[in-house]
Amino acid sequence: MTEQNQGKLNQLENTLPEGLLVDADWMERKGYSTSLRSQYVSAGWLVQPARGTYKRPLGDLTWQKVVISLQTLLEQPLFVGGSTALELQGFGHYLKAEGAPATIHLYGDRPPPGWLAKLPLKETFKFHRSDTLFKSDPVTKGLSNLAWNVRTNTGTATDGLHGGDFRQLWEWGDWPLTLSSPERALLELLNELPGHESFHQVDKLVEGLRTLSPRKLQKLLADCRSIKVKRLFFWFAERHRHTWLKQLDRTAVDLGKGKRELVKGGAGIAVLARWAVAPHLKTGELRAVRLTRRGLERRWRAAVLRQSPLPLHLREFAGLLAAGPSVLAVPSVPMRRTHRRRQRRI
Repeated sequence: MTEQNQGKLNQLENTLPEGLLVDADWMERKGYSTSLRSQYVSAGWLVQPARGTYKRPLGDLTWQKVVISLQTLLEQPLFVGGSTALELQGFGHYLKAEGAPATIHLYGDRPPPGWLAKLPLKETFKFHRSDTLFKSDPVTKGLSNLAWNVRTNTGTATDGLHGGDFRQLWEWGDWPLTLSSPERALLELLNELPGHESFHQVDKLVEGLRTLSPRKLQKLLADCRSIKVKRLFFWFAERHRHTWLKQLDRTAVDLGKGKRELVKGGAGIAVLARWAVAPHLKTGELRAVRLTRRGLERRWRAAVLRQSPLPLHLREFAGLLAAGPSVLAVPSVPMRRTHRRRQRRI
């Protein structure tokens, strides 16, 4: 080996910490050509966990070290969120099914590199776009950090750190693992209901979230795009009567309008007039379920402002409601004026 190559190898030992991972682009930027990388791999000074990735041979590869590598050395705008972030911060014992392979939830504005799915890890990664659920950049709202020791593979809580702001101070000590705060992670978790998380497990988890920050929650709820998530949040919070709920200003949170949208969002069931949901039943978006064998009857009433005589358009609309979905669905059927509304079965 030439003296120059030996110097490059010594430099690599100082810039690539044990256990962390880099890709071919990083090596190129640091001045390591394809032939030099091949030489290091052949000599056993580097190993390739997946094609196009490199690490020093010492230290086991774990998903935490992979994420730290992405956030720091490779400067990828990714952070750990949802159920994974809650588990790391001690809240997720109800979320992990015994013996089930772990799914690591990553959030960011663009997907991680393709080689991530090819690494020899027992865990799998699932990517979520952070701007789907929240309006603001995640760096400004709801991120936290763990100081992760890459040698012992353990983390401790810390403040004032951001994955993209690392410096060489971290070289041989703890590295920052950037993740969602418990408040943000809860909303990310609720967004996975009902398709990817269990209502029962989430209910048990929310029961134990007694120390959330109402200040952080208020900001995150105002920034959240999902009506379903915000309604579920208040439902679970009221169910468990958490003290921090009293400090939230619900009037400052947009909870949307209409039961139908909540049901379409997968957040529960609602009792609705058949005419109102008839088009959605036809397309299969919603499904009607009969309560009891014969169904339940409910007397519907229309409320209007006190005025005499009642305007024609209101009388016609009341007639449409009384006539039911058959008239609404077929415009050619003449409208009938009905002063007394019928009982309808739902």
